[in-house]
Amino acid sequence: MENITTDVRLPLWLDTFIFDTIGARYCCARTDMTVIDWNRNDVLGYLGTYFPRSYAEAYCLYSAYFKRHFSAWQGRKQLSVFDFGCGTGGEIIGLLSAIAKCLTDVEVVEINAFDGNQHALRFFEQVCDEFAVHSSMQIRKHVIPFTIDDFYDLSVLDNVINSTFDLILVSKAVCEFVTKDQFEHKNAYAHLVRFLLPRLAAGGMLLLTDVTSRNQTSQEWLPRMMDAGLAAAGCRVAARNEGFNQAFTVTHSRRVRDVSKIAWRIITKH
Repeated sequence: MENITTDVRLPLWLDTFIFDTIGARYCCARTDMTVIDWNRNDVLGYLGTYFPRSYAEAYCLYSAYFKRHFSAWQGRKQLSVFDFGCGTGGEIIGLLSAIAKCLTDVEVVEINAFDGNQHALRFFEQVCDEFAVHSSMQIRKHVIPFTIDDFYDLSVLDNVINSTFDLILVSKAVCEFVTKDQFEHKNAYAHLVRFLLPRLAAGGMLLLTDVTSRNQTSQEWLPRMMDAGLAAAGCRVAARNEGFNQAFTVTHSRRVRDVSKIAWRIITKH
């Protein structure tokens, strides 16, 4: 996609809510994180550091996508969303902000948010409720607290996720499965995409993003592992970052032009 804005400022209401009301902290963590195991204090550090980055990445990518494919989404009154590994929800709030900006006909957004960390889910619900206060859209959210220990658990999740969605997000979640080797040395990207694609509605899109480090468990660079997995799953990659990664910057009250670099792929279904 061309003309992607990559530098944003966190909305003032959101900045005030996560830092002053909830008590988030800015503190960069090490690589190869496994956020699912973190306690409430750890998650507050994640909320203040990685939530703004995820917000910026999703807001920029979805805004560019909706503008480029406006005719396909124009006039939609309701959208359904599934976030696999939503964490504190930065990418969901970024998506909702892009919808509010680009798809002004949308009145209702139904969100199904899955994650294994209860603390992160509670913060997600609080931020989502606060977004609804500042938006004319009706936000219907459903949280799915579920822990995946290996790829066999995906079949259990089948019983919970039994519908299709217009938009599916997987934001910097697969790297955790790789780090914990939860798919028996198999390609985690391939497994998850094969699970998610049948749940993508016709005309919908799946946004997959991840960090771009060399994973110490797999001993592979994650973008290369991602591409190998998507190829093995036989999915259609409609757009991707150029080169190895793409940098996004976000400014908020605790940091000016904080930089994150991700690999992203947009997968569509027709």
